[in-house]
Amino acid sequence: MDLLELIKKDIQKAIGFIETNQMYRNDSLSWEELNNEFNKNERNLRPSQVGNIQKDKIVGTGEKAKNVTAIRLSIPFAKKIVNTAVAFELGEPITLISDDKNELFEAVKQTWKLNRLDNKLQEALKKKKSELESCLIFHIEDIPSDKGWITKLFKTEKKRIKSTLKTNKEGKMYPIMNQFGNMIQFVWRFKTKINNNEVDNIWIYTDKERIVINNSINNVYSQIESKPHGFDRIPVVYLQQDVPEWEDVKTIIDRFEVALSKLGGSNDYAGYPLLKLYGELVNMPDRNDDGKTLRFPMKEVDDTSGKTIHGDAEFLTANNAAESVKLELEKLYSLILAMSSTPDIAFDNLKGLGSMSGVALKLMFLDAIIKAKMNEGDNRTMIERCLNIIASGIKSTVSTKLSKQELLISVQFNSILPNDLKEAVEIATTAVQGGVMSKETAINYLDMVEDKKNEIQSITNQNKLDNKAGQ
Repeated sequence: MDLLELIKKDIQKAIGFIETNQMYRNDSLSWEELNNEFNKNERNLRPSQVGNIQKDKIVGTGEKAKNVTAIRLSIPFAKKIVNTAVAFELGEPITLISDDKNELFEAVKQTWKLNRLDNKLQEALKKKKSELESCLIFHIEDIPSDKGWITKLFKTEKKRIKSTLKTNKEGKMYPIMNQFGNMIQFVWRFKTKINNNEVDNIWIYTDKERIVINNSINNVYSQIESKPHGFDRIPVVYLQQDVPEWEDVKTIIDRFEVALSKLGGSNDYAGYPLLKLYGELVNMPDRNDDGKTLRFPMKEVDDTSGKTIHGDAEFLTANNAAESVKLELEKLYSLILAMSSTPDIAFDNLKGLGSMSGVALKLMFLDAIIKAKMNEGDNRTMIERCLNIIASGIKSTVSTKLSKQELLISVQFNSILPNDLKEAVEIATTAVQGGVMSKETAINYLDMVEDKKNEIQSITNQNKLDNKAGQ
């Protein structure tokens, strides 16, 4: 069934066809449920969560009855797992590398920087991991004449490429695929207000145009416009995954929060020592007294034992329960981090590292690095699609004089872990002097300059000058 033909014949059927293409999710994986758990810390979504286990209760009867609020602690493990994963995957800005540094490459790099795409892709990836989908929509707009710095930046161009991050909070996404799994249309549906009336907007992107449908006229759906979007492909990068990032450890998280909440409730009752008194107490010392004493009256001697009967006092404390709870919490905490490939980077764990080598530091975070490497394919596809969309917009609309230029860009992912520069220089120097590495490879290995060819030429020129000075 072709969506574009349906729009021409029957818009209502076209809308029905669009709705059938929404990504299917179980109720437990709907955006509302995930948002409630991730952002609002609600804990009554699953039977195993603390909100469904720790219930309030009424203690006592009659006039002495009172409601006791149960302790329900929510720990934002999901946010830690998502943020750490995003940081290891795209925490550092990527490096764009091209052997052919032509005008098109410079234009693409400039557009990437002006759109702050490193930051937008971080946020898009975060939304994908926590809400299961997000998208970047590119569009072309006229360069405003009232902004001096933009006018100076675009000296000959009259248009520029902009991008917008869309999430489930603003609307709904409908990727329409063909039988080979390729996206042939993309629909963005969202609500707006016009004169206090809610308008349902449907934007349909094809490889050539953007079709706009809404119900702004008499609450009847109709096609408002259809015009070229300026790209030679669908200007949308759609991201999705089947389950949230914390899916594998959600039951462990639930158990941790329940155990910690029960411990908190227990501490409210028995966390502090209770003074247990036997018999009648004559006086109770003030808390500010020095040399506090408790005085009990002495009574008659027991005929059987021959001992004097008197009162006594002792502290009532829990014996072994706390140790078992502590052990469970430690095991649960460790499992949550290990099974989600999330390193424990609390200050107490890092302050004793000292001057650890770069290799040893990477080994400490190997689990998170492996996870990032496993997702590198999807991330590379996402970034390359952004680059292809930008390049097509530049060649087709923004700067048509570059339409004959070709571009092949490779993407280099960078680590957020600090580099041991001294160690890296020593390795590169030893390898070059030993004849097992060229200077060009060494410069690429250190990755301290952007124009590596120019750096090699500068080193060669500097060596020539040093040799002349030494003669």
